[in-house]
Amino acid sequence: MKLTVLLDDLRWAIHDKIEHAKGWNKKDQTSGKYTLMLINIEALFAHSPSGFEMDVKHETGGENAIPGRIDRALKHWDAGNYMNPSTVAYNEWSKTIDFEDGRHRLVAAYKKGHEEAPVLVPNEHVEKIQELTGAKVMKVNETFGFEEVPTPHRKIGQQWREGRPNSTKVKKRPNKNLWFKDQALWKQDLDLERGGNYKMVSDEDEETIVACDKDQNFAHGFWSKKNGRGITYKKPRPFHMVAHPRATFKDFMMK
Repeated sequence: MKLTVLLDDLRWAIHDKIEHAKGWNKKDQTSGKYTLMLINIEALFAHSPSGFEMDVKHETGGENAIPGRIDRALKHWDAGNYMNPSTVAYNEWSKTIDFEDGRHRLVAAYKKGHEEAPVLVPNEHVEKIQELTGAKVMKVNETFGFEEVPTPHRKIGQQWREGRPNSTKVKKRPNKNLWFKDQALWKQDLDLERGGNYKMVSDEDEETIVACDKDQNFAHGFWSKKNGRGITYKKPRPFHMVAHPRATFKDFMMK
């Protein structure tokens, strides 16, 4: 079965985008000594050695984070740049998963709303890391990234709502996050599934609109003006995972 992952605006320098990889990472990806895996970020940190684990739900990554690193990764992606995948390895002595590189970028990816991310793993450690975290091997012919997702996957929310314009009949919503390229259909999905029990907030430049609860604790979805698309979540996500932690948000009324 082909593995397809929706990644909002995260750009990873892997597969057909490997030309964007920097330094040794590009050599490792093409050396035949490493395997690219899709790993659950929280599961990975749960097996990190003491003193190196990160708190993905903490605003700054927790006490083991290096100040400024997560913000730098967020800004790197926000500027449309590509990021090297992190590199991890299994430590037989400590029975932990050690980072060779890239702890902070995984926290940044989590704060962008992504529970999984690509990592490079030495071939001899693949089986053990699969056992510990449930990570999946990404084959060479598999795609990773929003722009590579086939149209039926990318437009499932769009097509579903277009099939029932202005309809208020009860119909089981697809049990997944839904993407939209039409802002009106994005809002309609929120209205019908949340019963209007949400509010809109935006950043200062109104580039990002977030649908959230009245106290801004949880997000039901967001719209990116820059990318011309939006998402509604199957389950609400913590607001700080969707919105940049240092951005200032204000109440917003859609026109």
